[in-house]
Amino acid sequence: MTAPPGPPPASEIAAHKARQRNNLIGLAVIAVVLAIGAWLMDRMLTGRTLQNCLEANHRNCVPLDLPERVR
Repeated sequence: MTAPPGPPPASEIAAHKARQRNNLIGLAVIAVVLAIGAWLMDRMLTGRTLQNCLEANHRNCVPLDLPERVR
């Protein structure tokens, strides 16, 4: 009969924790890059829409948020 395996050595545990930390850091960096990319795409789309409106000589290309008049 074989003896049950003992706990892993401390060096393996430390290496495993370091890999987990590096993986989480990598995931966080990817999430930040994706969020910045989505924000940038939104800004470019808004700018393109405004530019197309201005090139067509339209008025009221930028809606203004004005308070309603009270009579």
